[in-house]
Amino acid sequence: MKVAIAIHPFGRSGGAERLAIMHAVGLSKRGYDVKFYTDTSTLDPNWVDLLRQNVEVKNLPYGLGAGSAVREMDQADCILIHHHVEPLVALRIALKYGYKTCMYVGELTRAIWERQLTGADYRQFSPSVYQTAKHFYGPVSTLALKGPVYNLTTALLRVLDRMTIMRCGMVIANSNYTAEITRRILGYSGPIPVVYPASGIPSSMFHPNFESGEYLLAVGALQPNKNHHALFKAMSTLDDPPPLCLIGDGQEGGALRALAKKLSLAIKFYPRVDDETLCRLYERSLFVAVSSLSEPFGMTPVEGALAGKPSVVGAVGGTREFVLDGETGLVVNSSSVKHMAGALRLLLEDTNLRKAMGQRARERALSHFTLDNSVASLAGALNVLT
Repeated sequence: MKVAIAIHPFGRSGGAERLAIMHAVGLSKRGYDVKFYTDTSTLDPNWVDLLRQNVEVKNLPYGLGAGSAVREMDQADCILIHHHVEPLVALRIALKYGYKTCMYVGELTRAIWERQLTGADYRQFSPSVYQTAKHFYGPVSTLALKGPVYNLTTALLRVLDRMTIMRCGMVIANSNYTAEITRRILGYSGPIPVVYPASGIPSSMFHPNFESGEYLLAVGALQPNKNHHALFKAMSTLDDPPPLCLIGDGQEGGALRALAKKLSLAIKFYPRVDDETLCRLYERSLFVAVSSLSEPFGMTPVEGALAGKPSVVGAVGGTREFVLDGETGLVVNSSSVKHMAGALRLLLEDTNLRKAMGQRARERALSHFTLDNSVASLAGALNVLT
């Protein structure tokens, strides 16, 4: 089967881009003829090298410049829009190829749908939206993001998003939670198979440590939705709070540092770390805390589990599809400081519980949430489409 995979990096090289590359390489190793359409200029060079070693990489321009690349996709038996493609290009693909177009939804494009999802204005906590617009359409495009014009812009883009998804022959989601959001927000009524993602870090890089730990660990962008301030407040209610290592950067960094000082918490901030360092930080932690108000899926609990650690996660989102409450971690109301603090206290005080949960979490990660499982599920869905 010939498969074209299309993704536009939204000004960065994150989990979505890694997963798309891993899926492309995995399908190729299963005998699929894969072409990968993207903009490599903002991707991690190491991941681009991995991609080029296994599949043919094609340039996918933005906007009207994508015509030649879209026409070339005619040779494919299936076109997979993986996570996010610039809206005009995505619509063009779906209109031209219809039934053989598949969309993998990892998360609705927040710049377009944030107000419908959380009621917030995306510009308030993502300055990169301006950089992304410039990258797509040039400097003049930022005028469409100014003041009330932004509401008109996002309204138009939501129409394009709905038109695109309604023309697709199949929609795949990264969790049951994302599938439900896609049905509710976009109005898609067809079946949505779930293909869980996998960590971009090989499981062989982790050396599980079930016995001990030095600190709590949180991984995530320093943005409002990650709800780190509630985690800080929950920790401050503990009699003897342990240190916290927080990996991520974002515009809330200054405010969070100020809050940590105010609450007298020992917090070490890591704006960015490589995979080797991240593995070691997971392994030396007591457990992982994911305080997000919602997560489409979230790889942090899976990676923590590979290191032998349970997680405390919020009840809203796909994280609870991996974290089984009371078995591989604890599921809490992340809007409640008191509820979160109770879960932290329980795991801090009960070493045997942490160890047992960490062991079960690692078993679950290795049996159900591997790259092989993810690629196999994706292959099965694409075979149905064709």
